[in-house]
Amino acid sequence: MRPLPALARPTLLLTALLTALLAGCLKAGSHAAPDDALRITADTLRFDTLFATTGSVTAGFVIGNRGHAPLRIEEVRLTGGPASPYRFNADGIPGPVTGPFEVEGGDSIHVFVTVRMPTGPGPQPFLVADSLLVRSGGLARTVILEAFGQNARFLRDAVVDRDTRFNDSLPYVVLGSLRVNAGATLALASGTRIHLHADAPLLVDGTLRAEGEPDRPVVFSGDRLDEGYRDLPGAWPGIYFRAASTGNRLTHTLVRNAYNGLVADQPDASGGYKLTLRQCTVENASEGGIVAIASSVDAVNCLVLNCGGNIALGKGGDHRFVHCTVASYANRFLTRRSPVLLATDWDSTRAGITFHPLSADFTNCILWGSEGAVDQEAFVSRRGNAPFRVTFRNCLYRGKDPMATLLADNLRNQDPRFDSIDIAKRHFDLRIQRKASPAVDKGTPAGIPSDRLGKPRDAAPDIGCHERQ
Repeated sequence: MRPLPALARPTLLLTALLTALLAGCLKAGSHAAPDDALRITADTLRFDTLFATTGSVTAGFVIGNRGHAPLRIEEVRLTGGPASPYRFNADGIPGPVTGPFEVEGGDSIHVFVTVRMPTGPGPQPFLVADSLLVRSGGLARTVILEAFGQNARFLRDAVVDRDTRFNDSLPYVVLGSLRVNAGATLALASGTRIHLHADAPLLVDGTLRAEGEPDRPVVFSGDRLDEGYRDLPGAWPGIYFRAASTGNRLTHTLVRNAYNGLVADQPDASGGYKLTLRQCTVENASEGGIVAIASSVDAVNCLVLNCGGNIALGKGGDHRFVHCTVASYANRFLTRRSPVLLATDWDSTRAGITFHPLSADFTNCILWGSEGAVDQEAFVSRRGNAPFRVTFRNCLYRGKDPMATLLADNLRNQDPRFDSIDIAKRHFDLRIQRKASPAVDKGTPAGIPSDRLGKPRDAAPDIGCHERQ
């Protein structure tokens, strides 16, 4: 073959370079077909119920490119525009409209969404909806945004200094604290819901009366109802019945997710029980469920479930627990370190150990916990010579017989056979199985005609807060 002329070689080389550059430019400017390549990981984002004027957690989805060539996203648009209660950013750029974006092959961008709930039209929960429109080429995809709102009464550092009644027309959201002054009574009608922020204890120097009913309990819980928070222990400080407080009574009341659920400090000035509980539930407290410090508690048909220490009676006191179920199961929120019942007649300080009179009666109670976490679920400690009388009658508990106590017809280390427990799903039905439970008909008549749910008890009552029909 005749060699090319010298001048032709640079010409061919230039042609090759131009061809390569042109091919590269054509490749960079081409885009994947959106109907094949566009991937959106959610068609709906749902937010849990939010109180009016409060903001949500952040939810999100991914816009991805399944193709090899770049994918052009013309825009991501909030349909409701600037007036929408929703806010978003796409790839770090805030809306209500963003774009265009170019997503490389196999790559993706993140879209994050929040909502600040507006005030609604009335007392019932209301739906706030919007959507995000994603346009790519001639293709448009929509992601639905949904959140339920709830109007509420907001209280910040509120003080009850005279007799006051809360009702169920709207939930109460407490920020800072809620305090009941000495001499004042705060009464809560059935169905009242009080949601307390992470920094907001309920401090009772006067009197608290919760008047719940079986199908309309009074509810105390944290103010975060969204998933990931609504089952979180320690979401709010708890209810503290302080030294001056007197004559407190809670009926059909649910206290959940506190740091300490109910704390009674010092004796009642009137000489009666400082805290009377009927058909109450205390659950998921990170520390104590029911804590009494040199105080007095009278609890009937109560359920205390999954607390760091379900019942702690310190520095003596005068207590009565009848037909109560007290149980804890280690789970992803709770690492069990304490027995479900701890009762002591002493207190240790820098000045030394002091001893206090202790009277406590447990009748027809279940005291149980997940196996292997704590060996002795009913732990009683006597160290002094002060008056001391602790009695267990017709109770079922895990572990050895409590020391220094009076015992009568108790069941030890017999699984109560609760109806159903699923720790992974946080499902705890502590009614006992009718045929399988050793607690059936093993109680002693205690003058309690019905159980926690209002079902009648027979002449041979079941142990625990539920009577199995």
